[in-house]
Amino acid sequence: MVTGAANGIGRAVALGLAAHGAAVVATDLDGEGCEAVVAASDGRVLAVESDVSDPASVEGAADRTLEWGGRIDALVHCAAVVLHGVDEPRRPWDQWRDVDWDVYLSVNVQGAWNVCRSVAPHMAAQGYGKIVLFSSQAVGAPPALLAPYTASKAAVIGLMRSLAVEVGDKGIRVNAIAPGLILTDRVCAGLTDDYGEAQRARTPLGRLGAPEDLVGPVMFFVSEQSDFVTGQVLTVDGGMVFAL
Repeated sequence: MVTGAANGIGRAVALGLAAHGAAVVATDLDGEGCEAVVAASDGRVLAVESDVSDPASVEGAADRTLEWGGRIDALVHCAAVVLHGVDEPRRPWDQWRDVDWDVYLSVNVQGAWNVCRSVAPHMAAQGYGKIVLFSSQAVGAPPALLAPYTASKAAVIGLMRSLAVEVGDKGIRVNAIAPGLILTDRVCAGLTDDYGEAQRARTPLGRLGAPEDLVGPVMFFVSEQSDFVTGQVLTVDGGMVFAL
């Protein structure tokens, strides 16, 4: 089950997992985008429209996944809000409105809690499961003018580690991936040439990330190769955070 699968990292992950033989349920608020993932895949993919900030919607997606596949071996939670506010998506920490904080927290934090709460009991019943949450490199190297986003992604790490401690005895492993600047369509739409070049120059590997760069790390975390790994954060940013 992959959330946020209609575009960006979620889409790349859903298609990548399907290409490697996984049966994938692609969920997103954008139902048409999920259907496009089904059309683009040569594998077994089901599209389910779902809003991660709505507990009932998430529960429905989990139920649909179980009806279709019989079990849920892995949850990859990619859905998130990065830039909220078309008029001014970046602003000083003391100029954010309560409504903006509510959006970041309801989607990025409550959304992560909702999907884990809906899926983990089924994994516990089968005695096995992998949960991969997406945090951000911003937690380790906070950018200016994005305080609520950074705070929400730090909360995801706290949730991940708490769950790892509490559900390990049920056979469930919980880990997180912290991407750096990834060139999704949405990021590219708001990225200036100067900023993009500055970030590329700061990256030891000499380029910015593509959504497909996250497929391998996800595959590791959902595979048997990571059966003795839980509570960990893997940064995928081309080494940028260490070169700051």
